[in-house]
Amino acid sequence: MNTAGKSQPPSPGAAALAAAPQRYHGVVQEYDAARGVGYIALPGSVEPVRVHYSSILGEGVRSLRVGQPVSFELERGGRVLSALRVIGE
Repeated sequence: MNTAGKSQPPSPGAAALAAAPQRYHGVVQEYDAARGVGYIALPGSVEPVRVHYSSILGEGVRSLRVGQPVSFELERGGRVLSALRVIGE
């Protein structure tokens, strides 16, 4: 088949890289291990980011400690910023 003059579609790998979500860095401001919820301070923002234990990546017990640096993705759910795919550093 002759493909002269026809452009090739982008590879799935290129599309996935272009759509990769941005990761942010912050510090755990408070975390209640019994409830599994807390807040992350995002530098440059007055609004804290809510974090739920189900968003923490890792094996075994997933928890955070106050003062711990973390990286995460952001999602706005209604009026609240929420952290997704949280990784403790």
